[in-house]
Amino acid sequence: MAAKILAVMAKYPATGAVKTRLCPPLDLPTAAALYFAFLRDAVQMAAQVDCDERYLAVYPEELVRALERDLP
Repeated sequence: MAAKILAVMAKYPATGAVKTRLCPPLDLPTAAALYFAFLRDAVQMAAQVDCDERYLAVYPEELVRALERDLP
């Protein structure tokens, strides 16, 4: 049987780099905080999925460790 693999793809939630189309009405820091909340929720949901392997893919790749420290 094939392995069940789940991947969450994400951008690093840097201010001015995510959810910018929500500005206005939001300001850039609030939009980044909203994106981070969405991402945190997605990671928490992914943790509950029955699968063999889980991956978090982050752009830019060199920030994956920083993001993993901030996520539950």
